[in-house]
Amino acid sequence: MNTSSAVDERLRSLEFDLKLQDPRIQSMNQLRDCIQRINNLFVQKKFKGVLFALTHELVSNAFKAMYKRQFYQYLLTQQKTDFIPEEKWIGDFQEALEAGNLDRYIAADRSNFYVQISGRLSRRVFTVEVRNPGVPSRIELARIETFIR
Repeated sequence: MNTSSAVDERLRSLEFDLKLQDPRIQSMNQLRDCIQRINNLFVQKKFKGVLFALTHELVSNAFKAMYKRQFYQYLLTQQKTDFIPEEKWIGDFQEALEAGNLDRYIAADRSNFYVQISGRLSRRVFTVEVRNPGVPSRIELARIETFIR
């Protein structure tokens, strides 16, 4: 086995799939372990902190988007309406987020409340991907489009 295919084999052994249903740090230990294994493969470049920080930020943002969606659905149900402008409720959402009180707004069925994280080797590039169920709101899509431009 040549060196290139040996490295590919080692990278393939680091591939992972995680399904996190809780944004708290305890559930992040699995992710930290996967990133540590990736970091251990590379001798000269230690990038565990950067990779974990970036991945953690993506995971946190994915959870925040889901909490935001659940919070909005809760408000729609409470106020018996089908639309509330974001500027009228976003402050309350931020307060609940900062206080750590968002769990009470999650529907009883948590089966669709998760973030999927995977690490894959493709053409000698190791990619970490973060996904959550659902689609972005119109506002989120507009922000993404603005950011990409």
